[in-house]
Amino acid sequence: MSWFYNQLYKSPEKTKAYASEIRKLMNEQIKKVDKYFPDTEECLQLKQQVEHLKHIKDKDEIPIIKEAIDHYQEIMSTTFIHEKLTLNYVKAVILAPLFGQPSFLQPTFNAKSTQEHIDKLNTDFVKPAMLELSFNALLTSSASHQEILTFLEENQQYEPFKLWLKKIKKLPLENAHDFFATETLPCSFIDGFTATQSFEEKVFSPLALSKDKAVNFSWDFNKKRTCTN
Repeated sequence: MSWFYNQLYKSPEKTKAYASEIRKLMNEQIKKVDKYFPDTEECLQLKQQVEHLKHIKDKDEIPIIKEAIDHYQEIMSTTFIHEKLTLNYVKAVILAPLFGQPSFLQPTFNAKSTQEHIDKLNTDFVKPAMLELSFNALLTSSASHQEILTFLEENQQYEPFKLWLKKIKKLPLENAHDFFATETLPCSFIDGFTATQSFEEKVFSPLALSKDKAVNFSWDFNKKRTCTN
């Protein structure tokens, strides 16, 4: 946008064409504002700036273009607009190519507030990580069979713990440590930890593959027993 404006002084005869290009660039972003904040005064003002540019034809109107750009940049810098568009940009351009679309990276989550993104991050990633750290500390300690079962029962809202608990209860074991030593796989990334999920695209897209298609990732070619992290 600034490039087109600077070119106006070098080629004032292209005022109408450059004004049109600036208007297109504005419209691309205003559509996003209109999607999330259609009834705000800021959205209305942005549309007005675009309308001002629609009628630009002559080099004498270059100051009007400058005024429209300044107003546009000021409005787009409003906290709630800037925060929303920046968050969605980071998700789509920086995070999605690496991590796919799990959890809050799903496009359907774009309309959510920043706090809702934070809450989702805590629920899907932070709390599970804290649970796994606590469990690993318990497992590597001298905890008894019953202490391990009690921990899993108290935290069985976490799906991996629920599955482990179900399996342990079915086995004729007196020591839960035996189950984790013989019936589970180690984490591929953190030494000493037990794996809790498959290394799939949703974990890290560039290096992982779809579990259903990556047969070579499976233990004995059994998709239900994958190499995990």
